[in-house]
Amino acid sequence: MATSSQTVAQISEVLQCPICLETLTRPKVIPCGHTFCALCLQSYINKKVTHSGHTQPCFPCPLCRTDIHLSNPNIRTDQWAESLPMNIIVSSLMDVLVRKQEVYHSICSLKERKAVKVCKVNVRESSDFGECHIADILYLRDARMLMVDWTNFKVKLFGQNHECQESMELQENPWSVCSISDTEVAVTIPRHNTIQIIEIKDKMLYKRAIRTRFECWAIALLQDQLVITTNKDIILILDMDGNVIKTVQMGTSPMELIPDSIKADTTNSAIYISYDSQLIAYSMTWDVLFTYTNQDIPNSRYVGIDTDREGNIYLCSSESGCVQQISAEGKFIRTLLSTKEGKNPLSITFYPDIDRFILTYDYCDNVEVYELLF
Repeated sequence: MATSSQTVAQISEVLQCPICLETLTRPKVIPCGHTFCALCLQSYINKKVTHSGHTQPCFPCPLCRTDIHLSNPNIRTDQWAESLPMNIIVSSLMDVLVRKQEVYHSICSLKERKAVKVCKVNVRESSDFGECHIADILYLRDARMLMVDWTNFKVKLFGQNHECQESMELQENPWSVCSISDTEVAVTIPRHNTIQIIEIKDKMLYKRAIRTRFECWAIALLQDQLVITTNKDIILILDMDGNVIKTVQMGTSPMELIPDSIKADTTNSAIYISYDSQLIAYSMTWDVLFTYTNQDIPNSRYVGIDTDREGNIYLCSSESGCVQQISAEGKFIRTLLSTKEGKNPLSITFYPDIDRFILTYDYCDNVEVYELLF
């Protein structure tokens, strides 16, 4: 007999869009019988529609390559997907999936699930001159994502289908990014002591720069203030004009390393900072809650941090090639992933509304998407 988790996994696989590899949203069925997300299908149509050799425009099915013609030739090409019928059977299965997931999530803690690889995405552009080094990823409110590529001096904007829509070249290597409004992000340029403010709407547009006293590395937004780590064992809290509101002194790193990553977690009312072989947790008033180390995992240099919906902490251990799962109280739970082939995890970012995360690696053109499954 199938378990609840197996049922959820089986239904999820059936309801996966062949284009974006995510669960279908607004499933549209085309005449050959295949089903896709409405937005994915329209994006595909925009690229593939052709008039060549046909009295009416058509596009090939993304799966079986059958030429698809619309019965109403008066519909504009950019409205084709919307004019197609919804797949009622798939919509019904999606309702079942939601109910099953609600039960599944209520009885299965994320501490008990396995990290299963969903897909691998190549994030290199033809104009890139070196291997990508995706130091940070930010999910935007419109479901797009912004990737910070240290090697290639770029921020790259990716759509829901993991396709690169646009990139912006910067004057130096960028390291970290956070959202400061619905349409603006802040990107650190450590070697220029600069935070660049970029507007993201249909296109990316440089708006202004904030100069800092020291090299600015990891960045987060906390209560309308910018929190940045520096190369001077000091955390700076700035207002939106760059004025220093507060400084927090950190301990010194024996290896003179930079605090690589910061996570402001309102669920746990904590700020987490990775620093050499330590994870330091602060309260919202900057009292130290705990300092986490793990002597059982050798050569640990902690870099990327994120948290899940239960408040568990995920910590990338670069040289040791693993991802640790830690409780909100700073206790080791388990090694969630151990990478192979000498790959060193660099950053980890959870999707906003699903138990999935993206993992990036030191100097690697591919990022990997994982889902926590029972």
